[in-house]
Amino acid sequence: MLFEASTIASVVMVLVEAMQKNYNFDLRPTLEDLGLDLKKMSIAGARYPDAAFDGVWSAILSKTGDECVGLAIGQHVRPTTFHALGYAWLASSTLDGALRRLVRFDGIISTADHIEKHDHDGYTVLTVKPRNPEAGYVPQAVDAYFTAILKLCQWATNSHIAPMEVHLIHSDHGRPGDYVAAFNSPVQFGADEDQLIFDRNVLEAPLPGENIVLASVNDQVAEHYLETLDPKVVASKVRELLIKLLPSGHATLENLATRMTRSTSTLQRQLTAEGASFAEIREDTRKTLAIDYLREGELSLSEIAFLIGFSDQSNFSRAFRRWTGYSPKEWRIHGQASH
Repeated sequence: MLFEASTIASVVMVLVEAMQKNYNFDLRPTLEDLGLDLKKMSIAGARYPDAAFDGVWSAILSKTGDECVGLAIGQHVRPTTFHALGYAWLASSTLDGALRRLVRFDGIISTADHIEKHDHDGYTVLTVKPRNPEAGYVPQAVDAYFTAILKLCQWATNSHIAPMEVHLIHSDHGRPGDYVAAFNSPVQFGADEDQLIFDRNVLEAPLPGENIVLASVNDQVAEHYLETLDPKVVASKVRELLIKLLPSGHATLENLATRMTRSTSTLQRQLTAEGASFAEIREDTRKTLAIDYLREGELSLSEIAFLIGFSDQSNFSRAFRRWTGYSPKEWRIHGQASH
């Protein structure tokens, strides 16, 4: 278990490649001097403690002398860099679905930061924030993260995607034109938060690689991977099993306890110790899946009701109104912009 903040090791491979191709120097000896085991770069799902990255960024800045180095680094990201999240991203129905997966699985990339997504009338705001407000701020890491997100959008659409605006907390480093060119959009420096702002029409356009089954399979792989990083292990396992069992109508506490080879009382006690309950987890899982399915827009309401374990559409509609204040039909028309 990795309870300290960590970053997926494949990110270091991106750093090595970017430094070699853009600045013509080998970063690997420096990484070894900093105590990083380079073998991890090629091991799927391996991670480095996030504390090591302060030294890595300092070394990169020292070697390149380029305060805008993050703009170049993000261009070397591939879908495989981000484990199952990358594959699920490519198989998403829309970029909106891909970004929701980024929010849901951002811990795969790094447990030091988290992504928030807020939809408004005509635009969506994606904000990256440190989980620990007292953590050090590295402008180049934010630049790399944002350019990487746009690179993944490019991979998914086979075209260049530009945000409406980019907001950055840090200064322009005396080179605002480089940022405008990198993001192909207006950039506000000295902002209150680091944000990408997208046109919703762009995010809602169908993607050529759409594959709901493949996306769902990789969602499960991503959930399982995150479980290994989450101190609330039992609750994570319960969520994983619920996703599999809800369509069968047998997603009961007793069935889950049997599958997890423990008694119902033991499972309840373990969930209580993690500050959770089976009823809360099932309710939250149903709500999250329902909203995801509605946003994807590919399934009928009766199909969604079945997939999240309701015996009929009317029971699903009543539950959904309790969760959101809208019926599923109303939410598709009016409600999703506020979620």
